[in-house]
Amino acid sequence: RRSSDLAVTLWEIFERRTPFGYMPEAAVVTQVLSGVRPTFKETPSDAQSLITLSWAHDPKTRIDASQVAFAFTRMYDASATETGPAQPP
Repeated sequence: RRSSDLAVTLWEIFERRTPFGYMPEAAVVTQVLSGVRPTFKETPSDAQSLITLSWAHDPKTRIDASQVAFAFTRMYDASATETGPAQPP
C-alpha cells in the first residue's frame, strides 16, 4: 500500500486545498522528486507527524498505510473518549 498517496489525500482533507495547486503538473513532479512537500497550515500537529512520516522522500523510511490508519483510529478513539462520540450533522 502506498502511504504517500494516503498522505496527500489526508493533507487535502485537513488543509481543504490542493497541494501545489498553483503549479503546472511538470513543476509539481520536479518539486516532489526533489523532496519538496506541501506546507501545513490547518492540519493538527499529530496528523502532521503521520503525514510527514507517510510521504518521506526515501520510500524505505515511510510508514505503511495500515500504520497510518491504525494511528488515526487511535487518535479518533482518544478524541471520542474525551469529547464523546461524533454526532452526525
